Amino acid sequence: MTVASEADAIPPAFDGDDWSRDAFLGGRLWLWQPRRGFRSGSDAVLLAASVPAAAGERVLDIGCGTGAALLCLASRISGLTLVGIEIQDVLVEAARRNLADNGLDGNAAIVAGDIVGSTAMAGDARGFDHVFTNPPFFAAGRGRASQLAGRRLARHEGEVDLGRWIGFGLRRLRPGGTITVIHRTERLAELLAALGAGTGAIRILPLWPSRDRPAKRLIVQAVKGARAAPVLLPGLILHTAGEEHYSVEADAVLRGGAGLDLPR
Repeated sequence: MTVASEADAIPPAFDGDDWSRDAFLGGRLWLWQPRRGFRSGSDAVLLAASVPAAAGERVLDIGCGTGAALLCLASRISGLTLVGIEIQDVLVEAARRNLADNGLDGNAAIVAGDIVGSTAMAGDARGFDHVFTNPPFFAAGRGRASQLAGRRLARHEGEVDLGRWIGFGLRRLRPGGTITVIHRTERLAELLAALGAGTGAIRILPLWPSRDRPAKRLIVQAVKGARAAPVLLPGLILHTAGEEHYSVEADAVLRGGAGLDLPR
């Protein structure tokens, strides 16, 4: 396991046929991503927009990929200390490059490694103010697995199931800190069980594809050590009729870089 530092060599531009450089937040950020394999999109932006961080706080992104969510959060809130952990070495390199290219690597570290066992990041005992994550959407043996190893690893659970994934985040969260997760609606019960009795003040935000379609994804946020009852929020409608355009509210987040409030 390694941590990014000034001595780490930034790899050359990912400008071959296997990579694309994509705009996020209306062009305020540009990220290198693999053309084949897992590619970040609106989920990363919505997740980052939901994190209630403030300048001076420490945040951890579990499974940070190419750093899309970290970058979106840093673009909205300056003065954060950013840490991402990612198992795929090529994505670790891309995340470090993306942070550097966007001038947001000064207070950032990308940890190369997995979250199996209790030793991952065990040397960091300070605790994080906020943890956020987009875990693999599908349990082992569920859903259609991609033939591409990188995409399959990002979308399907392996040795680490949802409970262990969330448990890793909770152990690194300080009391009173928040954990924010984007996931599929059919796994809400599993997600709530994983959060368990150690959290409260849970907010559930459905993401409606359009006004007349059921939500396939949702954002869940909880406070470590809180005891308030959970609240189901009205949710965010992503598209207008026909799904050809973002709604005004979604556009403000996805292109405008606005935060997404989960009121308490």
